[in-house]
Amino acid sequence: MLSFTALAQSRDGQQPKPAKVKLNAAVLYRQAIEELQRALPVPDYEGDIDLPDDRHEVGGPDYNSKAWRETVRKAAVAITLFEQACQIPTCKFDKKADGLTTEFISHAAHFSSLRHTVAAHAWQRVEKDPRSAGSTAMQLLQHAKHCSQEPFMMALAIGFDTEQRATKLLQAALKQLAMHEDAKVVAGRFLRQLEQHQAERPSRVTLADVTERELAFVLENGLEDALKNPAMKTACKRATQIHREITLPLREDPTVSVAAMKAHSKKHIARLKKLTKANKVAAILKNGKGETLAAMLVLLCSTDASRFLEPCLKAKEALEACRVELHKLAGK
Repeated sequence: MLSFTALAQSRDGQQPKPAKVKLNAAVLYRQAIEELQRALPVPDYEGDIDLPDDRHEVGGPDYNSKAWRETVRKAAVAITLFEQACQIPTCKFDKKADGLTTEFISHAAHFSSLRHTVAAHAWQRVEKDPRSAGSTAMQLLQHAKHCSQEPFMMALAIGFDTEQRATKLLQAALKQLAMHEDAKVVAGRFLRQLEQHQAERPSRVTLADVTERELAFVLENGLEDALKNPAMKTACKRATQIHREITLPLREDPTVSVAAMKAHSKKHIARLKKLTKANKVAAILKNGKGETLAAMLVLLCSTDASRFLEPCLKAKEALEACRVELHKLAGK
């Protein structure tokens, strides 16, 4: 299963140098999903994953319930594969046939079930084995980093949510870890891992960059026939400029607040909607031109980056709170 760089024993007893292979966490994630689908199938719905009914309850699931313990038991292989995937820095999922998504995006629901099951296993160990639970929190942070390697805003959003879940788990583990003799050493290790993650996580500029790439990709690949029209080509160029104007505050110093960014975005979108209000979408795309056509392209094809700024910053704050706690526990 993990025979990426296995060494073969030669006839004379010499061990040849292993071939240079670039490890890819996506391979193990794929295997983990397949294992989870086999272990927890929903009857009559091939490929679905059956988790306990309380997974979406407001107060949170009871991970120590019989149903969750049985779920974790059945998913043992998938959990192990997830843990192994999180040891690999690089993660690159295959593109789907349509070219507009990747394997990760198309199976987002399955990955959600996998993360939830991994977290459930950790929460079951928080009190008795906080070091192991804390290690799972670190693995979830690595998974969030893998999400950020996907060129889609949806993947970034999943990463921010995963960071929040990881920090909640880590804080619970630290409360228990504080009572152990080796707390200082373990906290020091976690602190180094957390600080590295903080240094490499997506920034405000990343949000602007990813939404810009998404728009450019959709305009180039989703409007192939329309781009033969000179008016459409001009409108696409203008749409890119408008989008850059909307995301500009994310690139500037001083850093913009969530409220200010939302207000800035709302103002621009209101102007674009006003331009296109009296016309039907099909009519504008077929016969429109100039600013009206560009406005419609932005409204149809772009993602509002302001929606993702707050989750990004909330996850950042949660990570910093954990860093402070780890700093104290490590005695630094």
